[in-house]
Amino acid sequence: MNIDNRIKQIAKSQEHQSLFSISKELSNIKLFYNDTDLSRLQMIYISYLFYYHNIYMDIDMKKVSKRVLDNEIFEDAYSIWKKEGKEDNTSKPKKDISLVFSRSKKRK
Repeated sequence: MNIDNRIKQIAKSQEHQSLFSISKELSNIKLFYNDTDLSRLQMIYISYLFYYHNIYMDIDMKKVSKRVLDNEIFEDAYSIWKKEGKEDNTSKPKKDISLVFSRSKKRK
């Protein structure tokens, strides 16, 4: 297994997401012993913690279905959709996205 994929799995876990949330709120809890001069692996881990934290927050706020976490492609697609939606400066209200899977074919 690729080390980058393993770090991603760890950051996605509920245990590490809880630790991340607590460390953001309480200053005496630290993710690492070192506060400065973070290694490349530590930076990757932190970026994935933020990435999944944002997805979990949107799931909690019912902006997206839990199914987005079923597949990395869904996660990436949702993140891209969300980013493009925020950069869109139109005055139209944005609709929440939910993943809907249907096995029925469209009628012509």
